[in-house]
Amino acid sequence: MRLFALILCSAGLVSSTEPPRCKLSPFDATWPVEAEWAALNNSISGSLIKTRPAASSCYKTNPFDALLNCNIVEANWTQSTFHANLPESISAPLYANNSCLPPGAPGYNKALGCHLGGYPSYVVNATSDEQIALAVKWASKRNIRIVVKGTGHDLSGRSSGAHSLSIWTRHMQRVEFDPNWIVPGTNKTDTVLIAASGLTYGDAVGHVLKHGHVIVSGNDATVGLGGHIQGGGHGPLSSTFGLAADNIYQVRVVTTQGHILTADATKNQDLLWAIRGGGAGQYGIVTEYVLKAYPAPSVIETGFTISPRGNSSAAYEATWNALSELLRVLPDLMDAGLAGAAVVQGNHKAGVSISQGFYAFNKSKTATEELAQMAINRIRAFTGNNGNVLSIVASNTTVHPTYEGFFDALNAGGSNQAGAYSMPSSRLLGRRETSDIDRKKLISYLKRIITNSDPEASGMAVIGLQGGPGPAKTPRSMRGALLPAWRSTYLHTMSYSLTLDTTLTPAETLAKGARELNDSKEKLWQEWAPHTGAYMNEANPYNPSFKKDFYGAFYDRLLAVKANMGSASRFVELAKSLIEHGPRKTMQTSRRIRAVHNHTTIVDTTHGAYVWEHDSFPTIYVPAVDVKNAKLVDKTNISVELKERAAIAQLVIPAHDGIKEAKVDNVVHFFQDVTLGALSDMVRIEFRSIDQWFEEDEPIFVHAKDPFKRVDILHSTRPIEVKVNGRTVAKATSSMHLLETGLPTRYYLPLSAVDQTVLSKSPVRSKCPYKGEAEYYNIVIDGKTFENLVWYYNHPTLESAAIARLVCFYNEKVDIILDGELQERPKTKFA
Repeated sequence: MRLFALILCSAGLVSSTEPPRCKLSPFDATWPVEAEWAALNNSISGSLIKTRPAASSCYKTNPFDALLNCNIVEANWTQSTFHANLPESISAPLYANNSCLPPGAPGYNKALGCHLGGYPSYVVNATSDEQIALAVKWASKRNIRIVVKGTGHDLSGRSSGAHSLSIWTRHMQRVEFDPNWIVPGTNKTDTVLIAASGLTYGDAVGHVLKHGHVIVSGNDATVGLGGHIQGGGHGPLSSTFGLAADNIYQVRVVTTQGHILTADATKNQDLLWAIRGGGAGQYGIVTEYVLKAYPAPSVIETGFTISPRGNSSAAYEATWNALSELLRVLPDLMDAGLAGAAVVQGNHKAGVSISQGFYAFNKSKTATEELAQMAINRIRAFTGNNGNVLSIVASNTTVHPTYEGFFDALNAGGSNQAGAYSMPSSRLLGRRETSDIDRKKLISYLKRIITNSDPEASGMAVIGLQGGPGPAKTPRSMRGALLPAWRSTYLHTMSYSLTLDTTLTPAETLAKGARELNDSKEKLWQEWAPHTGAYMNEANPYNPSFKKDFYGAFYDRLLAVKANMGSASRFVELAKSLIEHGPRKTMQTSRRIRAVHNHTTIVDTTHGAYVWEHDSFPTIYVPAVDVKNAKLVDKTNISVELKERAAIAQLVIPAHDGIKEAKVDNVVHFFQDVTLGALSDMVRIEFRSIDQWFEEDEPIFVHAKDPFKRVDILHSTRPIEVKVNGRTVAKATSSMHLLETGLPTRYYLPLSAVDQTVLSKSPVRSKCPYKGEAEYYNIVIDGKTFENLVWYYNHPTLESAAIARLVCFYNEKVDIILDGELQERPKTKFA
């Protein structure tokens, strides 16, 4: 899903039968009234919060009755932990339209006042899956936008949204260490941390370290697990053990239809696959992770700094040469066990200054220092060992006997920053883009990516050593929708060299920044690294190549998973309703029923059933045992009264005889259970998902035929005349009258009885379960076209053979005079 897309809709263009394309807002007449919000609040144990922007207290009359004193808000506005603990606030308020800023904050303009703007209308302070399920089902039913916030650190503002109901997971705090967790689908156990998505990494890492283990986490202890992991989740250990998403065994997810699902290797596998790196908050609300844990290592920290000596052109070039050689050597160092990051600052005049930090796990101090010295030696050799123009200073080495000491040191300086005006641009780089590239090209790319768009300002880049062996060696069984380029990536390189214009409105600021990034940095990345991509959690949210750069080859599959999450929920509701209340009626049938899909017969039974899920017509159900030439794979189990009674399943038709494998989704499989009556061990396959259904040897169209519905065709010699717009277009003394239960009588006439000069062929086709495939004519009178007014069946079903090649007019739209008497136009959906 592209971020910040502007959604336009016109009510006049949307059919009343289509779902609305825009979410509801408080400006709509159907926006819930206070009593409805109060009822929701009561249903979720009083956890609903009406948004009161914290900085409202800094404005005259405190328009939203904020509870915090303005002095407190001003003093803490630049701290991310402050925003994390407010239900509505986020660390990047620019992306919430700077809706209510305190004085002194970047972008503050007193004249703009305080308003909700990009903040949610209401927030659910969630502490349980059930609260979330009730709230999102309520919001979905009313077409209200749903957003999710954990700690609100997202750099692109995805944790907020105007006119929305926000699910705030910060207070979902379950955490449990389990050294003997049974891996689903195996008889093996592993060591895991079971962690609620509202935890911060400080909470989660602190807990698992008490048991002598670690998880793959972010660097920053204040960041929450939720969105960080779903976007991939890099950190100190990712070059060793893969990204955080590569270490998910299981998740608990609440869908927007209010279903609480568990996804692992044995159930809801597509959902698990999507959440393993396919983007946060896009497939459901993750409330809990089961994460693989590892024995906690000791850590060695070392590094070096590089800077120019003097302002000569030789010093300038030496620093860029040094940086290029550093990028060439880093993949080798990572393969040897080093991780870390380099902070690079540069401008158009003085060159660059580099601060390279390394850390190594379970290595000796000597071995770590030798690897760092190898980098220094290569840089000195390439730059000519000229100490007059280039300064290289080794850092002091720090030994951390415990990972806890290392993690505390990482956070000692505090990255607790918020409110800054920034827009990053980033790229994943592998050996092809560093070690194997032409040197001159590499230096040129580095200069252009690091220097600022403002020639008088400095630019900055952070080169993270977060790829390498970890992502490359992640077992296939643990891989998900993480951008495939990560598997060959070594360096996650972020450019912070764009100066945003703070004099504009937030929308103008972001639009201008996006144009500048896309015209400069993004074009350069595409030139330098066209085959890789970007880490979506720390990338340009306006990247025009977001599909390829954030999702790669997985984009279409992720769209399908997202679509299936919505449609599958509809079938979950159907199954639950049938289990709890039963169908309207059922009837066993001995008719031979077959389903052919992908040139393969996948159902062949004489023990099927007609099941009336509603009053209109039946649906065909078939015994599970009579599913042929396809594998029935249960995906999502459905529990009613604490017992699993059915599953949303998939039919997998294997490749054969040169025909590719095919799959049929949203199959409902009712388990063998005597309490289910006629539904026991039956399978419901969506009629329209199948290429062709047959009763005996006759094809069925649109839906199953109702055995209680009759089609009688009677010959009549009563004279009949048809008028359109006052003109007689057909006359006959012999016609066939088709009587179909519940529908008006249709009059079929010979084509020769119709004025041929008014007929115009139509491309429209339709199908009827009882009569077959229909073709259409338009009627054209005095230049006016009456579209699809006449239909006929060239090859009707056997039961309707008597109307073959006869034409019929819509009674509802024409005047029919039968035996001298004008017939009343019937009122139907075709009128």
